Amino acid sequence: NILAHFDYVKSLYLKEMKYHEDPASTPQPGAFNTTIDLWDTLTAELRRNIYKRCDLFNTHFNMVGCYGMTGPYPITVDVEPAGSGNVVLNTLPLANYKWSGYYYSTALMSFKAIPTTTNHVFHHWEFKNHTTLNSRPLSMDSVSIAYNQPDEVIAVFTDKTTDVIMPTGFSPNGDGNNDFFSPVGSAFFTTDFDFRIWNRWGQEVFRSTDPSVGWDGYYSGQQAITGVYAYLITYKNIYNEPKILKGNVTLVR
Repeated sequence: NILAHFDYVKSLYLKEMKYHEDPASTPQPGAFNTTIDLWDTLTAELRRNIYKRCDLFNTHFNMVGCYGMTGPYPITVDVEPAGSGNVVLNTLPLANYKWSGYYYSTALMSFKAIPTTTNHVFHHWEFKNHTTLNSRPLSMDSVSIAYNQPDEVIAVFTDKTTDVIMPTGFSPNGDGNNDFFSPVGSAFFTTDFDFRIWNRWGQEVFRSTDPSVGWDGYYSGQQAITGVYAYLITYKNIYNEPKILKGNVTLVR
C-alpha cells in the first residue's frame, strides 16, 4: 500500500519534472532547478528504501525476529446482510466487504459494529477460530480477541422492518449448535408476540410470548421424539401491523 501511494505521488510530479527538461519552459532565475535523470535516480533510491523498510518489518516482527511475534495471518471481515452496517477493526474503518488483510499475532484485536441505517441494529458476531476476550457475549457490538491464527469474521445485523424468520430445523443435542428452535431477526422488535408448537397428535408442546425464548426440544420434562412439528406465530411488527407466520420444523437429535 505504501509503495502504491508512493508511485501515485511520483506520477503527479512526473509531468512537472519533464517541463524542466523542455527548453521552451526553462525556469526563471531563482526557481527550482534539477534534471529528470537525477530526479529519476533519487526517486528510485527512495522507493528501494521504502521496500527495504517494509521487508525489515516483515522479517523482524515474527518468531525468529526481535519482537517474538507470529504470522502474519490472513483475516477476512464481512457484513450480513450486505450494506446493513460497517466494522471498525482496531482503529481502521473498513471500506469494503468482504474485507481481507494480514495481521501479526497480538494480545488485543478489537472490533466494533456500526449500523448504516436506523432500520438496522447489530445482532451478533461470528468468529470461525477465535473466542472473545473476557467471555464477552457475541451479541455486544464491541468485542476483542487475542489474535493468533487465521480467522473469518462476520458482523450480523437485523433489519427491524422485515418479517419474522424461522429456521426449518434444529438439533437439541447439547452441542451448542442449533439447540433451540426460536425466531430470529426482527422478532425482537415485535409486540403482542405469541409462539406455539404442536406435535403430530395435535398436542401443544411449547408456547412462549417472549421472542428471546425458544423451544429446547422437551415436552412434559422429557425429550420430544424426532420428527416434524407444526408452529404458529402471531405478532405485530414495528408499524403495528398484525402478522401471522406458520409452518413446520424438523427436530433431529
